[in-house]
Amino acid sequence: MVRRFVKKNPECRDLEPYLMMALLKKWYNLSYRGMVDGPNCNKLLRKRLGFRRTPPKSTMWWNVYRLPIGLPDELVAFTAGEAARGTLLADSSSYTYDRYGQDSNGRWVRRTARHHVLLTLDGCVAASAVTDGDRDDCSMLPRLTGTVPTGSGYLLADRKYCCHGNCQEALRTGGLPCMRPPKSHTGRGLGAWANMLRWERGKPGSFYKKYGLRNLVESGFSSFQGRFRSHMRAVTPRMQVRELALMSICHNHIH
Repeated sequence: MVRRFVKKNPECRDLEPYLMMALLKKWYNLSYRGMVDGPNCNKLLRKRLGFRRTPPKSTMWWNVYRLPIGLPDELVAFTAGEAARGTLLADSSSYTYDRYGQDSNGRWVRRTARHHVLLTLDGCVAASAVTDGDRDDCSMLPRLTGTVPTGSGYLLADRKYCCHGNCQEALRTGGLPCMRPPKSHTGRGLGAWANMLRWERGKPGSFYKKYGLRNLVESGFSSFQGRFRSHMRAVTPRMQVRELALMSICHNHIH
């Protein structure tokens, strides 16, 4: 999988061993010390990774840290395959990590990060992004659709994503928006928003039959968190982006 991606992107060739090491670390849920011990004891694994000798823990961490910020996102879309050009489901889920803060009642609780994803109908992750736990979902959709290839199909999302800008963004990527609209709005006017509202008001059976596919996103998150849990090792925003993108790549490979 990684070698096919590197073959299409030769500029990433120097980073291939460390990208594979990061994926193996996440696949087996190991620490960096555990990843040093593995190749040390396994000459064949060391050869497949392209190392003459296993790098120390600090070198391994630094090379994973310096992976280009957009590289894991490109690899996520690549591993999703042609399904990323079809119907996509938008949603988000919370992950905890080992930092603590006080809630509104003064109790100390673990901080959370929010994992925003676009899932394909077969449960693969087509795009991934990470924000603070209290970030609004609506503003994240353009960031997600910016990393997926243009295709055709539908973009399914719940009411919190429903706005003029997101409907227009769905059309830009080649998908028809299918987001549950607020009851107070009418289908007057032009554009993707108005067309979607007229579809929902005029043909509710057709609209909600298509919108019902959005429930598949809950199965996708259940499968994802069942494999990798809802807790992260990383505590800095940069490494959280890496960790959840690497989780997504491993999930796509298993799927």
